[in-house]
Amino acid sequence: MKSSLLRSFFAPATALFAVAVLTTTHAATPVAAPAILRVGAVAPDFVMKNLAGAGVRLSDYKDKVVVLDFWATWCGPCIASFPHTQALAAKYKDQGVVVLVSGTSDTIAKFREWIPVNQPKYPDLVFTWDPNERDSATFAERASSKLYGVTGIPTQFVIGRDGKIAGVIVGNGGATDPRTEAALATAGIKVDAAIVAAADAKAKASAAAAAEKAKNPPPPFRESYGKLRAGDAIPDFAVITADGKPGKFSDFAKGKTVILDFWATWCGPCLQAMPHYQEISRRYADKNVVVLGVCSFDTREAYDKWVTANREKYTFPTVFDPIGKPASGDKAASAKTVMVQLTQGVMSPLPTTLVINSAGKFVGMYAGYSPATEQALANLLMIAGVEIAPADQPKRFYPAGSTVKPVAPKTQ
Repeated sequence: MKSSLLRSFFAPATALFAVAVLTTTHAATPVAAPAILRVGAVAPDFVMKNLAGAGVRLSDYKDKVVVLDFWATWCGPCIASFPHTQALAAKYKDQGVVVLVSGTSDTIAKFREWIPVNQPKYPDLVFTWDPNERDSATFAERASSKLYGVTGIPTQFVIGRDGKIAGVIVGNGGATDPRTEAALATAGIKVDAAIVAAADAKAKASAAAAAEKAKNPPPPFRESYGKLRAGDAIPDFAVITADGKPGKFSDFAKGKTVILDFWATWCGPCLQAMPHYQEISRRYADKNVVVLGVCSFDTREAYDKWVTANREKYTFPTVFDPIGKPASGDKAASAKTVMVQLTQGVMSPLPTTLVINSAGKFVGMYAGYSPATEQALANLLMIAGVEIAPADQPKRFYPAGSTVKPVAPKTQ
């Protein structure tokens, strides 16, 4: 999904910057990641690869100020940030700034496919990738996670000529985001004073918002989704089953509490969430809970290939959205997808997960996959009336209605 969708969908509730959340492993329960490296820490050197197959290291640029930018081909906010990052690379290259764009949490095949097509648009960015690709035996060794403690992308580290981190920038704040330039100024690069002042004001606002969130954490879920509201009946919709037959949502959902997960084979966080949903499916089958994965915005060929490879690994049902993957710009086809039909016009980032109670009514939703989304699922299942095992109890329970804004009284 494009980052514009991510920002527009979550704008009322959240972060100032669009970011795609990562998990550290493919384990059923996410493992706590190392803390993200802070300003002043020495930037660890590591090996990346480029299209020519050559090794690339930070130490190759020891006399430069390096902007190390972690990204992935599936990450909408990452791709959306590149025009701004390219503009900064061109603006400051004469002062010895190099932007090293290091791919992570993706497959090498995807990087080899994406980079040649898109690199001409970004001539001043040095494109590389971490050889510890997704789904490999060494995935946990990737530098973004093991060495830098990154849990969401895009994340940039501005590294001074002394090899120390001068700034950490998480998320895509758009074309006017001053944070990278302010960090460059800290590293000794000449930057307009007004830009540095703007970054300082943004940092103070962000710190104040973080302090308030820590004091009064918001619910990790929403009780509205497009035009859907908690308590609304979920309309039936057509699907294609894993064995290629026509089916309906009601075939899987009637009388059950449903965890309806929109996912795609190309979506890294979606695949990382699968082991957790398998475990939930196994543990709560006797509670009349079913996980139903709807493969969306994807090709039938990719879905069939995934089903063949994972049929024994994941036993909860998955189905395919009959619309498949709409062509770029095909608004008519996009409007017919299951997601957009349910929401009556809204797309959200994958994975997006809905909980529907045994009466067939919408309870709530969340997007992404992380420890926070596991908390969201536990809350929504409890609201739906499912008895949750002690080990799965959320840290904090938010009752139904927690995300509904009170209506202001009418004035006479």
